Parts: sequence; C-alpha cells; structure tokens
Amino acid sequence: KRAHLDDLTVRFVLITAALFAGAVLATQYPTGGTWEWGWRYFAIAVGLVVPVAISALDELVSVYPAPARRRLVLTGVAGMVGLVGLMLSALRITHVAHAMMVDDVVTQIAAVEPSDGGTPVMVTTVTQIGRLAWQERPDDRWLLVDEDELFEAVDAVRASSVGRFAVLVDAELGTALLARGITVEDEVELWGGYAFLVVAG
Repeated sequence: KRAHLDDLTVRFVLITAALFAGAVLATQYPTGGTWEWGWRYFAIAVGLVVPVAISALDELVSVYPAPARRRLVLTGVAGMVGLVGLMLSALRITHVAHAMMVDDVVTQIAAVEPSDGGTPVMVTTVTQIGRLAWQERPDDRWLLVDEDELFEAVDAVRASSVGRFAVLVDAELGTALLARGITVEDEVELWGGYAFLVVAG
C-alpha cells in the first residue's frame, strides 16, 4: 500500500536497494567470470527488500479470513520451494555442462605437442574455458582473444616457433577459420557447439 511509503525507514530502505541495483547494472560487463555470473550481486539487496515486502503482504492478506490466509501462505511456500528446486536444477545442469566442456578440452589439448618443446598452446575466444580448465592443465599456454582478433592471433602464433597449436572457438568461427586456408591437422566438434582445431605451424 502507498501508506508504507510514508514510513521514512521504508523509503530509505527502498531507495538504498534501488541505488544498489542501479550500481550493479552500471558495472555489468558483456561476459562474466563464467556464464554472466555478475547478476548474483542483486542477491545482496534481497535482504533489504524482503522485510518490506513481507510487511506489505502481511497487511494485504490480513483482510482475508483465516482459511484463505492459510491457503495463500501454503501457495506462497509451495511456489518458493518450486523456485528453489528450479534454481538448484539449473545450477546442477550448469556444473555438468562445465565438467563436460572441460573434459573434452583437456582430452584434446593433451594430444597437441608443440614444436618448441614447451607445453601446449591454446588460442581461444571462449572466455570461461581458461578459468574452468586451468586446474587440469595449469602449465599450458592459454591465449584468450576477442573474436575480431582471432585471425590476427592465429597468424601470429603460426609465425612463431611454437609449431602445432590448438584453437577453441564456436563452430561458426571455426568454419570461418577453415575458409582462410589455414592448414588444420585435426578438427573435433566438442560438446556445446565448439570447434577444437589443431593448427599446423
């Protein structure tokens, strides 16, 4: 109800939450640490908004008779349990997807032997793969580039003493790379629509 906004504390809490949400939005960036993880920061404001919402809802449902209030409460609880279940399922699916991607990449890059005697080199536009797979391959040489810098980066590595190296990109970029006439020794389609290419130096 509008009367709730007449309370100075409520107004202060809501304004603070709104300013915080604005700050989070203003500091978002195109790609998060994994899959757009920056949105989780909104959860910090939940502790401010929920008490105000509960107070307003309590006053709203108080006009209903006791049986109706119980049904409303049970419906709300069931909805929250369902949402938590969906979130946990989504989180589980994300973890499984990450594990499958890492397993694929680790298996493929382990077979790439550069000519310079060093550890395998991976050129990629996939921002999360280095963060997910570095524990499995901590000594590998990872080169993360923007999509518009991919061709230049591949040419630079080819011109170096590295020799054979790997490229991990989405399937569309992989096709574009092949169209440039680059010598590819092996091409593997990985889980998630990614292309793993072994490029000759």
